[in-house]
Amino acid sequence: MTMSRIVGEAPAELPCARCKKIKLVAEFPVRLARGKPSYWSYCTRCANDYARDFRAKDVEESRRKANAYYAENAVHKREMARQWRTTTGYSRKELLRRLYGLTLEEYQVLLSKQHGVCAICSEPPRGKRRFLAVDHDHETGAVRGLLCTTCNVGLGALRDSPVLVQAALTYLEQGSILAVAER
Repeated sequence: MTMSRIVGEAPAELPCARCKKIKLVAEFPVRLARGKPSYWSYCTRCANDYARDFRAKDVEESRRKANAYYAENAVHKREMARQWRTTTGYSRKELLRRLYGLTLEEYQVLLSKQHGVCAICSEPPRGKRRFLAVDHDHETGAVRGLLCTTCNVGLGALRDSPVLVQAALTYLEQGSILAVAER
C-alpha cells in the first residue's frame, strides 16, 4: 500500500488506490511528511478495511506484536514517568504554574503557613509523595490550601460538596445504621 502523496495545493478530489473511486479530499487521511501535508493513497474507509484484513490474516501474530510493543514501551514510559516525578525545579514549577497559577515560592508560603502539614488532618505528607497536594475549588479554580493525598482523595470522592461532607459527618456521628435502627 502506498501510504501517502505529498501535495502542494490541496486538490478537491483524489482517486483511491484501493477502491478506484474518485473521492473528496476530506475522505482521505492526512499526515505531515517532511513538514508538508500528504494524503494517503487509500481513502479512510479503504485504509480501515485494509488494516482490519491485514490483522485478521494472523490474529495471534498481530496480538503478539502489539503485546511486545506495549511491553517494550511500558518500561520506557514508566522510566520517563519516574524521572519526571523525581525531577524538582522546572517540571514542578511548571506544573504548579500551569495547573493552579502558583509559583514555587507561593507554594512554599502556603506550606509554611500550614507548618508543613495537611490543612485537614494536620499530618505531614507520608508515603511515596513527599509533598502536599494543592487543593482548589474546581468551579472557580481558587486555591484553598494544601492537603495530604488521603484527605485530597477523600474530598474528591465527596465531589467537594459541603452537603455530602455534612452527610458523611452525620453518618459517622450516628454510628452504624443498625445502631440507629435499634434506638
